[in-house]
Amino acid sequence: MKISLLTALLVLLTLSGCATNSKRVKQAMLETNLPIIITQQGTLYPNTAGGVDFRVDLVNTSDKTIKYVKLLLKAKNRVGDYVIDEVTGVETKMITVTGPIKRGEHLAKYMGLMPQWTNVWYNHSIICGGVIKAKIIYMDNEEIEIDDTKLYSMIDVSRCNNATSAI
Repeated sequence: MKISLLTALLVLLTLSGCATNSKRVKQAMLETNLPIIITQQGTLYPNTAGGVDFRVDLVNTSDKTIKYVKLLLKAKNRVGDYVIDEVTGVETKMITVTGPIKRGEHLAKYMGLMPQWTNVWYNHSIICGGVIKAKIIYMDNEEIEIDDTKLYSMIDVSRCNNATSAI
């Protein structure tokens, strides 16, 4: 009983406080030009079939409730080159986050501690991946597109440091 109560308490504390404890997230919530902060992103190692999962968490730092976030992704190999999905031949992949995500909330509140998409790519050489573009759709259907130059300032954590450059 103690173990399950302790586990539940840790999960609750992680979900409720994880995003708002970051200085970067708190700073972004004061700024009006950063609608989201990506607090975690990265790939897992390829499985035996070459399938690579992608994980991402983000915080809504805008005043509006988010309906959807569409994230465009790319992956790199160990020498920093972009790679393709060996099944589809496509270099970029799109994942969709479904809200609603209110101001100050993060995706993990709805999808578990580390939101994960399974087998986004099939390529044994993938070592890291990340978001290169984001499209945010609010509940009032207003849309904002964020390219890689502005998106870079919204990424609090990147797991592509082992490649030659950031995604």
